[in-house]
Amino acid sequence: MSAEAKKSYASTLILIGLGVLAFYVGAQWLMVLIPAAVLVWYPAWERL
Repeated sequence: MSAEAKKSYASTLILIGLGVLAFYVGAQWLMVLIPAAVLVWYPAWERL
């Protein structure tokens, strides 16, 4: 597996984890989780 594939896979898992976390902790944490998701998503999007 290439290094790019590993980074993409890790980014995907982190975003899924943040989504599940948002589902369980509720709306009060969205102000923290949304910027965290953007910080993970944007570099992953740039690699495509």
